[in-house]
Amino acid sequence: RGAIWRCRRMRRNNMQSPEIFSPLAAGSPARGRSSLPVDVDKARVAGSFRTVASTQEAALLHLKHDELEEAIELFEDIIFAYYAYFERSLSMREKNPTEIGLGSIDFKPYIGVALHNLGVLYLLKGEYDEALSFFARAVENRRAHVGEDHPDHVSSLVKVAVCRYALNEFAEAHARLEEALIYAKRSCFTLEDRIQMAEILNNLGCLAYMCGQPVAANSFYRDSMDIQFGALSDSLYRGNPMIGQSISLNISITRANIGFIKLVTKELSVSITALENALMEQQILLRGAHDTIIATMDHLAVANLLYGDQEKAALMFRRILDLQQKEYGPHDRRCFVTMDKIKLVQGQGAKYEEAIEGLRKTFSMPEVSVPTNESSEVRPKGDQQSRNNVVLKGKNQKNKVLKVLNSIRKKNYCR
Repeated sequence: RGAIWRCRRMRRNNMQSPEIFSPLAAGSPARGRSSLPVDVDKARVAGSFRTVASTQEAALLHLKHDELEEAIELFEDIIFAYYAYFERSLSMREKNPTEIGLGSIDFKPYIGVALHNLGVLYLLKGEYDEALSFFARAVENRRAHVGEDHPDHVSSLVKVAVCRYALNEFAEAHARLEEALIYAKRSCFTLEDRIQMAEILNNLGCLAYMCGQPVAANSFYRDSMDIQFGALSDSLYRGNPMIGQSISLNISITRANIGFIKLVTKELSVSITALENALMEQQILLRGAHDTIIATMDHLAVANLLYGDQEKAALMFRRILDLQQKEYGPHDRRCFVTMDKIKLVQGQGAKYEEAIEGLRKTFSMPEVSVPTNESSEVRPKGDQQSRNNVVLKGKNQKNKVLKVLNSIRKKNYCR
């Protein structure tokens, strides 16, 4: 039901951390994301953060190895540490009201960082209600302590929308994304700000598709692509290689979304071109049977099959099977599903024609009504298969052939 974009190599970018040493000069505005307050003795503050910094590094290491429970436990420890620091700072402030140091620091913004990070972890686990509760608290914290236009507040607001999207609460998700877009436009100064705006537009495209508006979805995706290409060009001079790779991957995902929209609207030649270009980028940036690669390859195979090119469809499914066998072993369920797809593509006669017709029905716009107000919700039929996939089942599941078709997933990527 929720389409959550999840990329192992880029996951660290979703987590936010306070900087131990802020590059800002004394008296300068606190524009940086979660940097230390200005006019503070940084050497004294750094000692207070040492335990938090080491705990955070340990949590990120667990996250790298998909050990989400361990990472969650450590980030909860960080929140408790911030509350302890906050109590100490109040005590020191009462004893020495004129001294600048630990007692003068407001630790509440750092609590917002930790709440946001816990939300990300629960989002990765697929526990959307729990993630939503943390993101909602992070939004309140950041609105109060860094301001509505600050990129950290916008980031948490976007994640609230992603959780609403995952829970099929489309009207609420749309309202939060429109709100985030307003704030993002007010303060779009840095490369990261532009990347954030592109992310919001991509997610609005996902919502438009789910509400049965392919033209609007395509428009949002195109706007997102334009911003991302501009950011990618500027990153050659102002960024670093990791930022460039992250932007390139995001571009490939938006491009795949455009290819998918063209697939369901039966503009097959355009769909094939978009999906091919997306796959060219993804197979360079990602490794193995990554869900993003498999989804793009799956849709490219379907596009070729509906276009009448059985040979290319079969070749693409064989590539998928090869990746899955290497990643999961030859006896994994996913491998057998792909084998069934290959048999389907190689079939002939009445069963094959029936399967193709079922495939055309499966890959069509969802039958949903557009919400008339913010309190209404659009809830298309759906079945959640994984943390970053939208699975829309076909209506006819009476035989094995159509069950195979229903395993060919339709995925839109909401970051």
